[in-house]
Amino acid sequence: MRRNAAALLVGCGLGALGCATEAPITQTTSLALDAHRTHTDLQRFLGTRRVSCVHSRPGYELCGWRLGDRDTAWPILARSLGTEYQLNVVCDLPTDDGPRERDSCHVFPRVALPYEVALRRAAPDVAAGTGAGATRAGEAARALESAITLRELSLLVGSAPGECLRKSRTHQLCRWQSSNQTPGHALIAAVIDEDRRVVLACRLPYDDAPRDQDSCEVSLKR
Repeated sequence: MRRNAAALLVGCGLGALGCATEAPITQTTSLALDAHRTHTDLQRFLGTRRVSCVHSRPGYELCGWRLGDRDTAWPILARSLGTEYQLNVVCDLPTDDGPRERDSCHVFPRVALPYEVALRRAAPDVAAGTGAGATRAGEAARALESAITLRELSLLVGSAPGECLRKSRTHQLCRWQSSNQTPGHALIAAVIDEDRRVVLACRLPYDDAPRDQDSCEVSLKR
């Protein structure tokens, strides 16, 4: 049975900079974003253009931003996470520019986590159940299967998808590019026993229902 991936939101807590000693990332909503409730206000605060916005569920879109040290919000967000890396910001937002839900924005330093750390954060039950005969590819595939919605997959990857193409009335195909600047890269690439750049492609219900099993595929980036 696939685990609901809400548990992957294991964060260090805002301002808990000691977490960086385990890995230069926290998967948590930044307090600095809480005052910015609409898409327009959030865009103004971040100070840079969004990289992508895709349909996440009826009335909502999942948007991603990439922040560097010249962008308005970077000093505040980077300091709250205790990192000097560029940042990915991922937010699930109403399409009518209404107030977003709490815990709908997440901030990730743009660096790949070590495999063991990525596995523990994305799928602690898989990591805890690892036996002597387990392979990384098998563990990684189980962790990927535990992420069953667009939002959960984006949090596992650590970025919004680059694109989502509607393939039918009920489904869309979403793709993420994963590299050494992607928090979940080591875990995603391990599915095919690789460490190079890969592409994660998932067929997802358009209404944000749980995806079908085996509806995601990892391949080398061409």
